[in-house]
Amino acid sequence: MRRHITRWTPVALIPVALTALLAGCSGAAPDPGNGGGQGGGAAAGSGNGDAAAAPPVKDADCSALLTDKQVQKATGLKDIALQAASGQEKQGEQFCPYRSETYNLTVIVGVFKGGGFDTTYVDMEKTANMQNPQKVTGLGDAAAWADAMSTLVVRKGQTGISVMLQNANKTNVKDPKKTSTEVAKLVIGKI
Repeated sequence: MRRHITRWTPVALIPVALTALLAGCSGAAPDPGNGGGQGGGAAAGSGNGDAAAAPPVKDADCSALLTDKQVQKATGLKDIALQAASGQEKQGEQFCPYRSETYNLTVIVGVFKGGGFDTTYVDMEKTANMQNPQKVTGLGDAAAWADAMSTLVVRKGQTGISVMLQNANKTNVKDPKKTSTEVAKLVIGKI
């Protein structure tokens, strides 16, 4: 089903579709927004409020993969930091959202192995390839920047990496492709 959604999505809706794909795969909300830590309380669909949602937590694996300081240096944003996420990750998929409240920017780093590589990453790569991506050399085995999606996809062996910039604009990210490439280089060095 995921392929059907992304295959027929109009170009203008690709970032929205990719965001939904990421959220659906991880169970996490990829863009925490500016909600000031206020979510919906109980898990969606519970309706009765009896079942309390687990409080958001920072993923220790994300902290080991990329420190806040590394992401701050790569993006040039002094306040960008790892956000807590409340979703359940699927086996073989890891999503690390780094957020700058000052610039309303979220950088979502995805790492895909095993089944996550075979399904989610391959779908993301296919979607990126439909957007006339720019090839990025010297990064993994294959890499492409899809400007319309503000997303970099990278293959290294049987591992996929994605770096998605949400709400990137000239004010907060001067060169999104370069910024994403710098973040991906840090991740590749750890996998």
